[in-house]
Amino acid sequence: MRVRTFGLFAYMIQVLILGAILTVIAFTRQDVVINRGYLMSEGLSTEEEWQGTTTYHPWRSLEERTRFVKVALSFQGTPYDSGGITCEGADCSGFVYTVYRLFGTKLPRTVIGLYGTGKKVQRDELEDGDLVFFDGADRPIHVGIYVGQGMFVHASTAAKMIRTDFLHTPGHLNHFIGAVRIRELMKHK
Repeated sequence: MRVRTFGLFAYMIQVLILGAILTVIAFTRQDVVINRGYLMSEGLSTEEEWQGTTTYHPWRSLEERTRFVKVALSFQGTPYDSGGITCEGADCSGFVYTVYRLFGTKLPRTVIGLYGTGKKVQRDELEDGDLVFFDGADRPIHVGIYVGQGMFVHASTAAKMIRTDFLHTPGHLNHFIGAVRIRELMKHK
């Protein structure tokens, strides 16, 4: 899909939150074209392009990883929506899927699928952007994104929204089952 922007429309695209569902209306002399897509760091993606296979690549810089954490935190207050994957509503794995997809990383859509990806890391090795998992009935049933200082951001079913919590609270510590690193910092020579 090609999108041409002019004047105020270009400015409006720049100020939209990454991950927003965007309806693009293009006027020509004879036609009106309407397409739905998602605004991502690499540009506009159609709904068909949104789904895809798992891809991994390192963070290009510490600044990119910091931007990732800021974007993840910007979802705070977003309503919990079972099966959701947008800034209008998401569940725990949909939230992780969406934030990573905004930065060009395609991941599985389910908690169990996410638990089987990346590099396993210990709790004392956590870095910003790592995924943290919690159990129920001997399997992972909840996931969040570690954002530093002992905190993670997640789509809480109890609070009915995306929020931050401390890992060391009894409810989270007792159910913590592991963590995975999806992206490493790029090693510079």
